[in-house]
Amino acid sequence: NLVGRMRRSGGGRQSLAHRVKNDASTSSGRTSTGSRSSTGSRQSLGSSIGNRQSLGASRQNVRKSMIPKLGGPSSIVSAIAPMAKKRRSSGYGKTYGHRDTILKDPRPITDKGYKHRMIEKLIAFLVDNKFPHPITPKVLQSPTSKDFLRIFEFIYGFIHPNFHLTQKPEEEVPKLMKELRYPFIISKSALFAIGSPHSWPSLLAALVWLVDLVKYAFNVAPEELMFPSTDFESGPAEESLVFKYLEQSYSDYMQGADTFEELEDDLKIKFSQMSCGLNGGLDQLAQENRRLAEELSALQNEPDKLQQVKSQFEVTVNDEGKFKDYLTNLEHHKHRHDQTLAGLEDEHQTLMAEFNTVIESCKRMQEIFDTQEFSPADVERMNHGAQELQRQIDLTEHEVEGLDKQIWDEEIQIGKSQQRIEAKCAEYNKVATMLKLIPSSAENAHGRDYELRQNFGSTASSIDFIGTIKPALLQMRKQCAEKVYEAKSRLITETEALEQVTDMTKDKKEEIASMEISLKKLENELEYNKEAYLREYHKYQEEVESVQSQIAELRKSSQQSVEECRNDLRSTQKKVERNLAEMKRREHELMSFMWWAVESIVGHLSQIPDESTKLKVMVGRELHLAKQQLETAKTESSKLQEKI
Repeated sequence: NLVGRMRRSGGGRQSLAHRVKNDASTSSGRTSTGSRSSTGSRQSLGSSIGNRQSLGASRQNVRKSMIPKLGGPSSIVSAIAPMAKKRRSSGYGKTYGHRDTILKDPRPITDKGYKHRMIEKLIAFLVDNKFPHPITPKVLQSPTSKDFLRIFEFIYGFIHPNFHLTQKPEEEVPKLMKELRYPFIISKSALFAIGSPHSWPSLLAALVWLVDLVKYAFNVAPEELMFPSTDFESGPAEESLVFKYLEQSYSDYMQGADTFEELEDDLKIKFSQMSCGLNGGLDQLAQENRRLAEELSALQNEPDKLQQVKSQFEVTVNDEGKFKDYLTNLEHHKHRHDQTLAGLEDEHQTLMAEFNTVIESCKRMQEIFDTQEFSPADVERMNHGAQELQRQIDLTEHEVEGLDKQIWDEEIQIGKSQQRIEAKCAEYNKVATMLKLIPSSAENAHGRDYELRQNFGSTASSIDFIGTIKPALLQMRKQCAEKVYEAKSRLITETEALEQVTDMTKDKKEEIASMEISLKKLENELEYNKEAYLREYHKYQEEVESVQSQIAELRKSSQQSVEECRNDLRSTQKKVERNLAEMKRREHELMSFMWWAVESIVGHLSQIPDESTKLKVMVGRELHLAKQQLETAKTESSKLQEKI
């Protein structure tokens, strides 16, 4: 099972003391920690730890849980469950962690297809791991309480070996899921009616979540369980770095080292790289902020293309009105010419009828002339009549030619007008096609037919344009104006959000500067206390030397009152012992103060990367979101301009 695998893989890291003890036992010159003799600098592991109780307590306060224990049966809960639930809250003033509201499951657990996929996934896991009871999709459509508890007990057995449910599973199951950090609530009423349609989907989703958790534990390395990676950057976790630092420093301590400046500098560099990146984070963030501000100012200083498009649109609307008036006048002119042409055709038909009548009369008269004898007077009269008729025929033909020429000129004018109308319609249809209004299945047509067609035989085209196309175009113009207004409002909102983020960044920089000033003050106080301790130590050492010299002089100069000298010697020795005790007490106080100052500095330094990391992540996320929203607003504005 999972716990057994973890124990086999992580057995060499049960605790810091066992590992350090094994390292110490293999080191040269020290067979065990208890065999070290009292050399003055350090007596034994027990006394060394006793002298540094304050340091150990403070380090426990700074990091209460430095290394997770993998030996207990519930180790998987403490090692995996925090990785299954890591959330960040959005917005200003919020922190990571607890939420006051009840989360709603975003998964479509009531969907039949999604439910079927969850059942297949659960059955595949149970079959692969040799579930001891028969299981089919039909059973999981509406299972009994017994089937659900068997499946839950089998899956949870991978997390907790030899696990068995108690007599009250409706209380134990929600509690266990809560310990595993399941993000949604499982109610007791749902466990009383497991197979009901409103309870089973949520319970099935919980089982699938538990299966995913176990699969993740199967595939993750033991090092990831012990030292999970950070949320923001790939690389070793803080606990892993601190563990390696403690291990190496204790090993050096057992070898006789008293200072660990190199290890501390290395740990400081690694923490700095984890917090601010390899090249530092605040300078890069400020540079990115300046670049975004310059880009925003450049966008704001660009000329407003919308006003130009609006003016062009108004000119187009005016041209459209003039074009409509011209079409109306042309229709009236055409109607008048049609009436004139009809009158001329009627007159032509009348003249042709008269001409035919004259031809028939001529034929009849020619027949009479051929059959009758005419006198010279009759011939003269007939010749005169023929000349008159020929003159009338010539006059009529001349009038017909003038009418034909007039009709031809009118047809030429009508053809030119039709060509201009066709050019205007073609231009309109081209613009409408660019705006995706033609054909009726285009993106912006919405099922309407915006195309203008030439129909010179009737006025249906202009009536359709005025009554249908023009109102639709005006409505589209209104919608475009509303979208442009919304885009400007979003731009103003995003600009204000960017200013707020900039102000927050400035405040955090000032706070970091104040913390650095406090750190420098603490370091100066520590140096001052060290110098004061050394001066007092030298002073007491000089007093001891002077007392010893006085004793030597008394021994040489006076042999008379030995007893008195001995008494003086005893009193002097007592005084020296008191001075030494006072000096040791003072030394202990100074050492305690030094450890307290070091602990304060270490705690302060450990808080600075966390605060800087949180600030970096929050500002980066807000800047990225603002950048995306600005890009979206620019894209929508460009789309609107293209549509217009």
